[in-house]
Amino acid sequence: MADVSTPLPEHTAHQARLDLPNTLMGGAWDMRKAGAKYLPKEPAESQKAWEIRRDRTSLFNAFKRTLEKLVGEVFSKNVVLGEDVPPKIAEWCENIDLQGANLTRFVREVFKAALKDGVTHILIDYPQTEGGETRADEQAKGIRSYWVHIRSSQVIGWIIEIVNGKKVLQMVRFRETLQIPDGDYGVKEINRIRVLLPDRFEVWEEQEGTGKKKEWVKIESGALTLGFIPIVTIMLGEPLSAMTALSPLEDLAELNLAHWKLDSDYRQTLHQMVPMWFGKGITDAQGKALGEAGSQVVTGAGHLIHSTNTEADLKGIALESDPADAMGRELNALEEKMALFGLTLMLPKTGQVTATQAGQDKSENDSALRGWAMILKDCLELALQYTAAWGKLGNKGGSVIVNTDFRAFSGIDSTILTQAMIAGKIPMGLWLREMQRRGTIADDVDETEVLAMLSNEQRNLNLQGLAGAFLRVPSAAAGT
Repeated sequence: MADVSTPLPEHTAHQARLDLPNTLMGGAWDMRKAGAKYLPKEPAESQKAWEIRRDRTSLFNAFKRTLEKLVGEVFSKNVVLGEDVPPKIAEWCENIDLQGANLTRFVREVFKAALKDGVTHILIDYPQTEGGETRADEQAKGIRSYWVHIRSSQVIGWIIEIVNGKKVLQMVRFRETLQIPDGDYGVKEINRIRVLLPDRFEVWEEQEGTGKKKEWVKIESGALTLGFIPIVTIMLGEPLSAMTALSPLEDLAELNLAHWKLDSDYRQTLHQMVPMWFGKGITDAQGKALGEAGSQVVTGAGHLIHSTNTEADLKGIALESDPADAMGRELNALEEKMALFGLTLMLPKTGQVTATQAGQDKSENDSALRGWAMILKDCLELALQYTAAWGKLGNKGGSVIVNTDFRAFSGIDSTILTQAMIAGKIPMGLWLREMQRRGTIADDVDETEVLAMLSNEQRNLNLQGLAGAFLRVPSAAAGT
C-alpha cells in the first residue's frame, strides 16, 4: 500500500533521466563509479581488463563546464533589487535563507539546479510560533520569512487542480534530511517528508517500527495562514508534467557520454599500439632461453639484449596508427560539437539579425540563455510577492533585475567564429558586427563582399580550439 513516501511515477521517470547529468557533475570519479552503465564491457573482456580500461579513461567534462559557463554569464553581475522592493525585504535579502546567503548567492545555486534538472523550486517558509504572538512580537524576536531551495529530487508528489480556470497547486510532498549528533562524535541522518496544503502542513518522520521495520510517523502538523502553498517553481526545460521537465542540457550530456566511451576506446588503442617484442632463439651467455630456470635474459627499457645463439632474431611489432588517428579526429569533432552546443544557447534563436540588434555591441538578443534569465526574473518577483504576504507588507514584493548582457564571443579566436558562421551556427550579420568590433573587417564592408571572400578560404578554416575557448568558466559576481 502506498504511504506518504511513495513517489509519483512522473518523479521516478524524471530522476532516471537525470542520472547521467548528475553523474557527469560528479566528474571522472562518479563516471568510473557508475561502472558498466556508462562504460559497457566488451563480450570477451575480463573484469580485470575492463577495470584497467575504465581507470585509464579520461573525462572531458564539457557538460559541467558548459553549465558553469552559462550560470557564470548570468551571474557575472549581481541580482539587483528594484526601488519598489519594501525596505524590510531588502534587508532580509542580505540573508535570504537564514543560513548566511545573500540573494545573488542563493539564486545562483537555484538557477544552476534549474538548468541542470530542467526544474527546481523555492519555498518561502515561515518559522512556527508558539501561538498568540502578534506580528510586532515576532518582529521583536527576529522571526520572519525565509527562502528554502527545494530541488527536483526532493519533490516526490503533487496535486494540481483547475480553480477558476487556472492551475492551482493543492498539495506537494517533498523529502528532507536532517543530521543530528549521534554520541560524542557520530552523526545520524533523519529522513522526513513535509506535506504542504493550502491551509495546513504535515511533517512525517521515518522511524523504527515493530520488528525493526521502518515506518512513517506524523510528528508535526499545523495551519498555513496564507491560503495557498508558497512555493515557486522555476521551469527552464520542456515540461514533462506539472513539476518535472527535461534538462535543457540533456543532449549535451549524451554527447559527453559518447566522448567518454570513445576516449576509452582511443586510449585502449594507443595502449595496444606500444610495440611488442618478438624474439626467436634468444639465450644468455649460458645458453639458457627466456623463461628457463636461471636464465639471465632481460627485456625492457634500458636493457641491451644479447644472445650467443647465431640463429637468434629479435624484432618489434607495432599496430598501424590509422584507427587511433581516426578516433582522435572524432574526439576533436565531439569536443567542437559540445562547445558549439553551449555557444549557441547564448546566440539569437533566429538566423536573422534586425537593424536594432545590429546596432548593439552585444550577443544576447533573444537567446535561449536570455529567455531562461527572464523566467528566473519572473519567478524571483513571485517569490518576493510571497515574502511580502508572509510579512504582511502588502500585495507586492517589488521587482528585480537579472543580468542578460552576455559576451558569448569574448576570448574566442576570429577564425573559429568564422567557421562557426560558415557552419550556420552564427548569423552573418552578427558575425560581421563582431569582426568589425575587433577591427578585423572594415566598417564599410558589405556582407556580399565578405561571402565572396570567404568562399576561397573555407577549406582552410577549422574549429580547433573552440572547446577550450568557450568552456573557460568566468569568475563569479563580486560580493556573491
